[in-house]
Amino acid sequence: MAYVWLMVARFAVRDEAISFTQSFDCSDIGTSLSGTVSLSCGVEAEEEDWTVYVVPRVASGEYLNGHGGPADDSEEAAMREVGLVLYDRLRASLPSPESRWYAIVGTEVGDWMPIRAFELDGPDLKECPVPGLILSKAVYRAVGSPSCFVPFGSADWVPWTGPRD
Repeated sequence: MAYVWLMVARFAVRDEAISFTQSFDCSDIGTSLSGTVSLSCGVEAEEEDWTVYVVPRVASGEYLNGHGGPADDSEEAAMREVGLVLYDRLRASLPSPESRWYAIVGTEVGDWMPIRAFELDGPDLKECPVPGLILSKAVYRAVGSPSCFVPFGSADWVPWTGPRD
């Protein structure tokens, strides 16, 4: 079974998801470890939300860490390098801070949580269990403005330094 390592941005409003997809830089990433990494970008309706998927693939067409086991050191280094580029590109194309959205890079994060769950009970983010989670200002306020989040452009996040966070 292959585990997919990807970036997901989940939106409450369809037009915002489409706008984000159009503004996000989906061009290839040149890496020092894996050569060229291609990105597949798309948007899908999911439950009540709209989810943007950005899926990195190495030259052979394989997912980063797509073999189903723990990443070895070279895979982990490649995932870190690509992940940092994805977060930089995300920062450059952030949606409106008052939009309802979140984004995260990781393994199998596609089904993580609908936006509405943040508005109802909300996850317990006081201990910041999810490095790399970025929340729009609207969602950040809805979950009680956890103190472990720091500014990320016009959004807030729990800093991410690599896939083992």
